[in-house]
Amino acid sequence: MIQLYGISNAGFSFTHTYLLDIINLKKYVEKNKQRHDLTYADLQGQIENPSRVRMIVPFLRKIGIVNDSGFEEKNQILDFNNFFTKKAKPFLKFLDVYSDSDIDYDDSEIMTKLEDILKEILSLYLSELCGEKEYKIVLSYLLKYNTLDKYEFFFITSFLFNNVTDIMGYSDVDSLIIYYRDNPNIKSNFTFASNVNCYSYMMQILCNFNVSKKVDTHFEIINKELVKKVIGV
Repeated sequence: MIQLYGISNAGFSFTHTYLLDIINLKKYVEKNKQRHDLTYADLQGQIENPSRVRMIVPFLRKIGIVNDSGFEEKNQILDFNNFFTKKAKPFLKFLDVYSDSDIDYDDSEIMTKLEDILKEILSLYLSELCGEKEYKIVLSYLLKYNTLDKYEFFFITSFLFNNVTDIMGYSDVDSLIIYYRDNPNIKSNFTFASNVNCYSYMMQILCNFNVSKKVDTHFEIINKELVKKVIGV
């Protein structure tokens, strides 16, 4: 079997559960703006599901919603007055709507509308997301080929992030994708050797940011012009 390798990832996406966790984080920060004695470790101890907080905060920092200030050193005191960035305002306003006590989370129509609104808002932070090399590269291939499935995604990560130099006699991503699309039966030759969930997590994030959608067994690009602008094509 030919081994394909993924890349490490946050294991995070903007699900209902995580949105509620982010809302709890926001409420805690707002309630404690006058405090100047809490580190990031202290913060985790004060909020439910600290393990999820450890996934949420780094990702929100990456996309420019949470300030980097206060995270440079392990025991640094957080500034809750400037915990969120100025760019965070659209996202924070969405959280206020999402946390309204009148929202019926069991109403599929309402939730679909809220999900669409969130996607539009998160697309404002796509440039920051693509500051992460892996997202920019995956998006560039998604733009080039319009769709990506799990095998094609792992061809990208194997060649470009794991120093693989040859797969079935091919030495580059494009040649292998073209061959694979002409010969989809070769799937049985491959096994996923590491970070097997990175495809689903990373592609779901691109769905959250309104530049991809799930179609059957692959993901399809949407908002091509936005993607071109952000990745500089």
